Amino acid sequence: MYSNNKNAPSHPINFFDMIKNSGQVVNGYSLEQLKQDIQNKQTYIFCFHLSGGTERLMVYTPL
Repeated sequence: MYSNNKNAPSHPINFFDMIKNSGQVVNGYSLEQLKQDIQNKQTYIFCFHLSGGTERLMVYTPL
């Protein structure tokens, strides 16, 4: 399944690798904390910047 959003990657990409390789976590957020919260089924708000200055905010809520 792929997004129709023009800003979405056109190929599958690992979110954690994308942040680690071409992003920057901001505002006291932590990639490791996000991984732990996902594992523990916690809701998490995650703010990051991608290369090129694009700011993103991700909200993770377990189903």
